[in-house]
Amino acid sequence: MLTAHGSLGEFLVVIYIAVAIFAAVLANRGGIPAWVSGIAHGLLTIQVVLGIILLFRNPTAAPWHHILFGLLTIPALGLMFPLKKRLGATRGTVIGALIVAVVITAAVLTGMFR
Repeated sequence: MLTAHGSLGEFLVVIYIAVAIFAAVLANRGGIPAWVSGIAHGLLTIQVVLGIILLFRNPTAAPWHHILFGLLTIPALGLMFPLKKRLGATRGTVIGALIVAVVITAAVLTGMFR
């Protein structure tokens, strides 16, 4: 389960960067379909749940800052919806996805170098 958690974390960085790029590229064509970002959000939810399960199994396995960045992905994801309202669907999706990607990258890096 630890390997799945690590691999999914790295994959999520790529996914959210891809969501940001595709949202920017497809801006004039109506943006990305909602199911694409929905899949990314669902995978992030699975990642957080896996992390919480691993934390309960062995509370001392991960450094505190990895746990902090992992949990910060939840409010970062929550920022996407107000950003879409304030900046428009395309800009909000691009900026929100990049914010989530940065937080996930911090979580992945702190998990790798424990």
